[in-house]
Amino acid sequence: MVWYTIFCLAALAVAGNLYQLVSLGRERRAYPMPGRLIDVGGYRMHLYCVGDSGPAVVLDSGLEDSFAEWKKVQAEASTFVRVCSYDRAGMGYSDRSLQARNSATFARELHKLLHTASISLPYILVGHSMAALDIRLYASFYPEDVAGLVFVDGSHPDQLERFPPALHAMNAGWIRKGRLWQFVTPLGLARLLGYCEDDPEVRAVECLIIMHEKALMNAAPFGRALRS
Repeated sequence: MVWYTIFCLAALAVAGNLYQLVSLGRERRAYPMPGRLIDVGGYRMHLYCVGDSGPAVVLDSGLEDSFAEWKKVQAEASTFVRVCSYDRAGMGYSDRSLQARNSATFARELHKLLHTASISLPYILVGHSMAALDIRLYASFYPEDVAGLVFVDGSHPDQLERFPPALHAMNAGWIRKGRLWQFVTPLGLARLLGYCEDDPEVRAVECLIIMHEKALMNAAPFGRALRS
């Protein structure tokens, strides 16, 4: 009986993974990767730039999001300025990195990506949510690169330290859910239960290991991540 149960669970896992891979492959054939992959020192990061005029506007996505979250903004902005979006290592089309996943690392990886890709200086950095911490550190590390910063619903470095107990409990549940979904998403459960994006173009990029970054942040307060 035990072996039969194990066999059934294994068969379900294999079937779920096959469903995930086939569905993801179909979506990615329908919506090929725009932009290019840039080697940043042993791994590649995805960069997508459009538009020709003005300083480069660089769009940095919030926690767990890919470049695809900016697609409407990028399309509109490209009519009057050069605008770039990208995927952090381990997200979207970018390879994974063995480096620590915190804002200091993200800022340094972005610097390496933009300079390796020969994106003309200076940059206007736009950070959504958690990415506000990344672009603040970027400006601190590389002030000569930056013409301006734009925060879109930006996170505050001390926000978790200032949260009331109820929000701390909610954040802990959020982290636990992220750690769970990073394992079950490759088995097709996130897709089957409707947790992936409705937009097939976004789903092709993000319904791979959703909440991957949430699990890797290890519940560290954003302020600590910013200063590390």
